[in-house]
Amino acid sequence: MRAWRLELGDSPPVVVRGALFLGRNPSTNSEHPQASVLAVDDPSKSVSKTHAMIELRDGGLWLTDLHSTNGCRVLAPDGSELMLTPGVSSPVSAGSTIELGEYPIRVSHG
Repeated sequence: MRAWRLELGDSPPVVVRGALFLGRNPSTNSEHPQASVLAVDDPSKSVSKTHAMIELRDGGLWLTDLHSTNGCRVLAPDGSELMLTPGVSSPVSAGSTIELGEYPIRVSHG
């Protein structure tokens, strides 16, 4: 089975297995108590404490900006850009780059 992976800097890729909260010091919430957390090391301090959530839905990857200070943007492989509306989930395709504030995360599926 093909897995979704997140590539963060020089760290080994992270396999997405379910809901995942991302941020400088992320925490789960009552709606997703079984979710995992992934802290990102952002020297520029553009990433909020709990910035965004990634989840799997029907085999696809979805990103939600959790009302972060500096927002979330998805740069698609075709060059298009999408600035997420806080609280609204958006699909993310393989080969995209997610930007949490200024922090880039590459998305792969394979």
